[in-house]
Amino acid sequence: METRRARIAGAALLVASAIPIWSVRFFPSQDGPSHLYNARLLTALLDPANVRLREFFEFNPGLHPNLLAHALLAGLQAVVPPLLAEKILLTALVVLLPLSLLCLLRAVERGRDVYALAALPFAYHHLLHLGFYSFSLGLSLCFFTLAFFWPRRTRVTLGAVLGVNALLLLTYLAHFGPFAMALLGMAIGLAAVPLAAGEGSRGERLRRAVLGGLPVVPAGLLGLAYLLAGSDGFTKYVSAEKLRTVFFERMLLTSYTTWQETLAPWLLGCLAVALIFTAVDRARRPVGFLPRDAFLVFSALLAVLFFTLPRWMNDGGFVNDRVFLLFFLLAWVGMAPPPRRLAVALGAVLLACAGAHLGRLSWEYARLQPELRAATAAVERIEPHSTVAYRQLARRSAAFERYPRYVNPFAHVDSYYGMGEDVVLFDNYETRFDYFPLRATAAARVVVVWPLAAGEALPEDLRGHAILHRANGLALLKRTKKGK
Repeated sequence: METRRARIAGAALLVASAIPIWSVRFFPSQDGPSHLYNARLLTALLDPANVRLREFFEFNPGLHPNLLAHALLAGLQAVVPPLLAEKILLTALVVLLPLSLLCLLRAVERGRDVYALAALPFAYHHLLHLGFYSFSLGLSLCFFTLAFFWPRRTRVTLGAVLGVNALLLLTYLAHFGPFAMALLGMAIGLAAVPLAAGEGSRGERLRRAVLGGLPVVPAGLLGLAYLLAGSDGFTKYVSAEKLRTVFFERMLLTSYTTWQETLAPWLLGCLAVALIFTAVDRARRPVGFLPRDAFLVFSALLAVLFFTLPRWMNDGGFVNDRVFLLFFLLAWVGMAPPPRRLAVALGAVLLACAGAHLGRLSWEYARLQPELRAATAAVERIEPHSTVAYRQLARRSAAFERYPRYVNPFAHVDSYYGMGEDVVLFDNYETRFDYFPLRATAAARVVVVWPLAAGEALPEDLRGHAILHRANGLALLKRTKKGK
């Protein structure tokens, strides 16, 4: 009976966690509308009648990260309207994060289900509001992959090989970051096998650990091939003070305002209490190296990486933020099973934080709706086969008397104007990066500059473009992959 009640309560929590998504018309993300538009192109480019789209865009061949979320959005848009398709995907992202953490907790050691509640407030993390749907999907797939791998890490069977590589491939197609973290977690888990108490000598355990790594080899080669084929980008670090602010105050919960900073002490406090209890429990009952200890090592390494990695690396940004999410959630997997009173106390605080976060977000979403409706008021007036350019003039938001603090939900609002028949968005940022499933054709990258006197330098924002022709006061430029 208690198990049945727990399942009902868990299902109710998951349903409640999706309420903010369905309470408004527009989910106010920064890049989300662009993903909706480009997902629509995946099927629209297959239709020869869409002559304008086929002139400007083409498929980017190969197995690229970020493909999975776009494919899911494309499939959903084939049966439901774009906004509904986005809501369905967002609901899956929000629900899968606590479920995947719960699966990982149970796969490593039973009796710690309460720790999965830590994922509820972070289901609506800052990166989700930035529109990083692919990363959010990859985060849950990373946890599911580790959960599948963990009990099979020293048993090489055909099912283990196929299952691990299938999950790793899905994680890779979602996002490279979680894919790399899944591989790192597997490596740490295998390295810990010889240290753990168990049957056989240490040499026997070492042999099993080496054999356990064989199923990961194909996926590892796929990741290596991606890295070797990657484009050169720039590296940018941020100050240690800013990193400390993200780690101890913002915690990736703030997006439109800074209100959620009030939750940081409570969430960090819960993690600290669980860590202290785990240390005391181990001191009272020394049992050698436990399997869950590997996740304490993993999370400690992620904490170090958070403070040492650059914010931008090659073409990827917000690297520290992505690492923080993995650190905070995976740290719970290394904690000892709590006694009932501690579990109730931690559960109450985590649920209160999640409720406060979701309630505040629902209010913030509602505040932004009037401006989002106003910015998209002429969507139905776009004629088929149009090419749309969008110039945003407002530099503040009436909802908060300034632009939202860390997320600009109006940045790609022009993408809603591309949902019509054969409509081209002139500035489609995704086509500039190799890790998205579409790219611009030469037609979309040619820029005409006139007048341009002999010897006159190109405007600064065009100097990354290749010069195709320059004569008679005119220049034809081709936007390169690094061009703006």
